[in-house]
Amino acid sequence: MRDIPRPDAIHIPGLPPVEFTFLSHVPYYYLILVFMLFSLLIMYLLERSRLGAIAAAVRESKTLASFVGIRVWWYEMVIFVIASAFAALGGSLYAHYTTLLVPLEFYWGLGIYVCIWAVVGGTGDFIGPIVGTIVFSLAREFLRPIPQLVPMVYGLILAATLAFLPEGLISLPSKILPWIGKGLAKIKER
Repeated sequence: MRDIPRPDAIHIPGLPPVEFTFLSHVPYYYLILVFMLFSLLIMYLLERSRLGAIAAAVRESKTLASFVGIRVWWYEMVIFVIASAFAALGGSLYAHYTTLLVPLEFYWGLGIYVCIWAVVGGTGDFIGPIVGTIVFSLAREFLRPIPQLVPMVYGLILAATLAFLPEGLISLPSKILPWIGKGLAKIKER
């Protein structure tokens, strides 16, 4: 798909209109930042709602969830629709930013990277996937001069996390704080 129109100018009373052009990426940054914060708020509220509790129960054991009266297939469908809506929002923002969609940009490896980011960050907490995404974004930026190393570094981070932090990077503070406490106690004894 080509010639996808750019977003219309946003008019905020008392401020100059925000124009979306090829010359500046700043308006897109703020537009996407607003949508991201709004999406994170909705996801946070969903996770803390009754639907989030049901989703956690289904994730732990579909069989047990069905035995306690949860219509597993129906809730899986609802969760799938909600996830698809967030994916559609991200896709539409991307399409209007680039004004061109090419199938080669959406290869299977992109989905694998997203799963790796979530697993490394930790799927048991709302902040986990965000931490994983930040870590891998920073790793990609540091490896920008040598992009051939990106898959290998991603694999090493994933393997180390699964071996030493099965709950993800989000569990790192709870593992380190006891060591720090013991070290501080030994220092105070001296």
